[in-house]
Amino acid sequence: MNPPFREATVIPNTHTHAIAQLSRELHLPLSQVTEVYRAELAKLNESARLHHFVSVLATRHARGILIRSGRQ
Repeated sequence: MNPPFREATVIPNTHTHAIAQLSRELHLPLSQVTEVYRAELAKLNESARLHHFVSVLATRHARGILIRSGRQ
């Protein structure tokens, strides 16, 4: 089981891959995607009972936020 993602910790491979994939998919800088992904991951980790799918949900939430922010 992956430990919850914390700002001060090293990003686990699962999250690094998800962030890089979102950055390529949306043509956005890694720094912007990382910021949104971290925020969504932190929210999800607070309430998650099963942490196996948190990265999938964080990716989905971050993608939606980044897409919506580009339309404004």
